[in-house]
Amino acid sequence: SNFAQPFNQYGISPKYKWATAHIGYRNMTFSELTLAGHTFLGAGVELTPGKWKIGAMYGRLRRPIEESDAAAESAQPAYKRMGAGVMVGYDQKGDLLEVSLFRASDVLNSIRPFLDENTTVSTESYLVIGVHGKKKIAKKLDIEAEYARSAVTRDIRSPLAENNGSIASFGPIFPQKTSSTVRPALQGKISYKGKSYNLNLKYRRIATDYRTLGAYFFNNDLEDATFNLTTNLFQKKVSLAGSIGGQRNNLQAEKATQNSRLIGSVNLGYAPNQ
Repeated sequence: SNFAQPFNQYGISPKYKWATAHIGYRNMTFSELTLAGHTFLGAGVELTPGKWKIGAMYGRLRRPIEESDAAAESAQPAYKRMGAGVMVGYDQKGDLLEVSLFRASDVLNSIRPFLDENTTVSTESYLVIGVHGKKKIAKKLDIEAEYARSAVTRDIRSPLAENNGSIASFGPIFPQKTSSTVRPALQGKISYKGKSYNLNLKYRRIATDYRTLGAYFFNNDLEDATFNLTTNLFQKKVSLAGSIGGQRNNLQAEKATQNSRLIGSVNLGYAPNQ
């Protein structure tokens, strides 16, 4: 006598040898600083022929929500957001180099004009280029780093900047408007793998207002460095992981105050048997 629709999202990811296709509601990850697991409705592909890694996607990142439907859905009105990205990488026995590009933009005519003149909804456009690399320095020592640079226009309806040019480092593919900003992000680590333990030193610097529309949540305006240890004890029945380091914010010195803090964590696990 009653029926409830179990779910709204359908997707498939057929795979054949080194090729995987994504169709429908899917998610992909290029890197933490670019496209990082955001669900999209569209199509994508991942190819791993030999030492190469190739990924590409295109689809809808956010569905449009009309002003009249927002209250019923307990949501805010929103424009449809489309995104596209590509990633190319090469892996040579642990030495890895990847370059990714991701672009997303809201579609202005995807919803009807607002009846309430006081209703304001952001319309954003975004572009990021990232480089990720990993190099084995010695048998047990390797280094890994990622750098990304993003440009965000907070309101695509805003006029072009007075110089009518483009944001530095992106050229004509991302026109500079009065609401546009460009920000960098960097993270890396040096790792040493022992017989029964791993040591690494991590560093991260995410500029103020750095964002990626390819992730649901992203911390910015922070710089931290941590020392990390993981090990196994008593014939691998006990696992221990810990980290200690420091963190600060207000990197652009734009705020009235700055926070510096000690950060750390510890995790202890015990597996008496399988």
